[in-house]
Amino acid sequence: MTSNRSYREVMEQKVVYEQIETNAGKQFDPKIAAIMLEMIKNDVDYTMRE
Repeated sequence: MTSNRSYREVMEQKVVYEQIETNAGKQFDPKIAAIMLEMIKNDVDYTMRE
């Protein structure tokens, strides 16, 4: 979600956060989703994307 693909552009961090939050327990393991959401919260400079 945070890198360009041939079929879509990179998503904004806010959108990635919302997607993970919405799909925790469905598409994403809830424990891993919680960790990812915390990492996104702490990544204020959006450096995880690089």
